[in-house]
Amino acid sequence: MIRQIDDKLYLTICGWWRIYGWPEAPRTLLSKRGYISFVGERPVCAGFLYKDETASFGMLDFIVCDPDSTRDERTEGIREVVSHIESVAKEIGIKTLLTISVTKSLTERLEGFGYTKTREPHLAHLV
Repeated sequence: MIRQIDDKLYLTICGWWRIYGWPEAPRTLLSKRGYISFVGERPVCAGFLYKDETASFGMLDFIVCDPDSTRDERTEGIREVVSHIESVAKEIGIKTLLTISVTKSLTERLEGFGYTKTREPHLAHLV
């Protein structure tokens, strides 16, 4: 299940960022196109879609997963969030998504979903 991120879910992902030792992204910096996947009733993975309103370019960013989830849950959660964001991207006219991945595990998962390294740490994907 996918839900749009609201204020309560934002607080959840802030907790995840803190556990990973990453700074919390201010709510005002995050796109309203933020989505979170669930395993049952538990949120597992979040990501945000940004769109340049003057071009067919978008960005997938701020991907984070529940550190208490299993590897399989994170893989499925990322797959669901990325797939949903790609669908939204197509609907709003985005032709290419760019993302930045600084972790090997996320880079490998995104490559498995069809993303291509363009230059470390960037990956791109036609939608």
